[in-house]
Amino acid sequence: MGLDTVELLLNVEECFGVAITDESAAQLTTPRQLSSHIAKLLATQSPERNTAKTSLCLSQRALALRQGAQRL
Repeated sequence: MGLDTVELLLNVEECFGVAITDESAAQLTTPRQLSSHIAKLLATQSPERNTAKTSLCLSQRALALRQGAQRL
């Protein structure tokens, strides 16, 4: 697994408040597989928590990009 992939997974975990195991990460080779896996993980959490956490994360990233951040 490359550094870009690890960075992407860490950002996904932070944004969605989930934990992706190394075993699961090794099996996620397409964006569709990743989104399906995230959906399964989120289904086990409360909807209110997911919405608030995701909204906060997306807002922070949008603000950082607006302020000129090259990478998040």
